[in-house]
Amino acid sequence: MAPRQLAQLRAQNADLVPPTACRITQVDYGGDEAGIVCHLAREGADENGRLVVTSITHLDFDPRRPLARQIAAYQKHRIKRIRRAQ
Repeated sequence: MAPRQLAQLRAQNADLVPPTACRITQVDYGGDEAGIVCHLAREGADENGRLVVTSITHLDFDPRRPLARQIAAYQKHRIKRIRRAQ
């Protein structure tokens, strides 16, 4: 998770110690407002151990992963689109 997203989670729940590495359990489209959203869980947790649902633009991905380049291109395009809309 990106540092800003981790800080936001800590602000919502001071007792929560979010992991720096999570597993994506589900991917959905949140419409024009949210874009692509990912359901995250702690490593080793089952499907019910979901941590958070967040926009893919708030996540950092290992550049060695197969879809890392496509995800980075989507994130860049999405951030530009959000800035233009504001």
